[in-house]
Amino acid sequence: MSNGFTSSLSRFNCAEFFMAGVVVHAFYDGDRPNPFTKAVKSPLTVLFLLHGREQSVQTHSKEIAFKLLDEYKGPSPLVVICWDQRNHGARLIDPVRNTSWAQGNDNHGTDMLSIIAASVEELKLLVDYLPTALDLSLFDVKRVVSGVSMGGHVTIRSVAKYPQLWDGAAPIVGCFDLSSLMLNRLHNFGEADLYLKRYKDLHVDPLRYSEALFELVSNDDQLVHDQYISNNVKTLAVFGKDDPWCFQCTQIPSSRLPTLRWLTLWIQMLGSKL
Repeated sequence: MSNGFTSSLSRFNCAEFFMAGVVVHAFYDGDRPNPFTKAVKSPLTVLFLLHGREQSVQTHSKEIAFKLLDEYKGPSPLVVICWDQRNHGARLIDPVRNTSWAQGNDNHGTDMLSIIAASVEELKLLVDYLPTALDLSLFDVKRVVSGVSMGGHVTIRSVAKYPQLWDGAAPIVGCFDLSSLMLNRLHNFGEADLYLKRYKDLHVDPLRYSEALFELVSNDDQLVHDQYISNNVKTLAVFGKDDPWCFQCTQIPSSRLPTLRWLTLWIQMLGSKL
């Protein structure tokens, strides 16, 4: 079977919910005790998994969810929550607006950064409203958030802004300083902490990166800098040139899926200690 799976995909079940105009997929292992069978304060680990730019639940998140569930051996059941980000998958409006400056999209800065900001709020909404679709009142729920590339950026910003939502976070090729990521992508400054600069000193093309955009993103970068560590959310961050994941990655090739074992083990450890 492809991607190294040794068991039948038929054992994985998917429950679907419709919340806030979004189709939400909840994947779980049918060979383990049903996570939706209630017992008083029984443990349950819920992973909110966000895909990257130009990906979707069908092309990205579902495959990762199946791989995680296939390898997961934790004591508590695991449910993986996935949904298409704005202008992706079933919510796609214009594929060009998901491309980069190098691919000819002059609006790349506003397009991607506004999706990230909106996804942070949408993620909170889904966390808040999930109990209205799935009664979690009798579970001892541990919530973990993880995402790849753009999903990793959302993960980091969500923890900085809404730490009370999370017991753990695993950003994969995410960035704690989106101003520097985007501005170096636009004009290779070779510097970090560009959110601390004055916009007028950067001399960037305002049609590609406006002052208004700079101020919005810089303020959020400052929040991440000031709040992330002090929020004490247990974090496994994977990024950088010395990690198996390339910093420029925007997707997980199937050949790299076996390396998700470290994420599975971390979630197991997190669930047993929280």
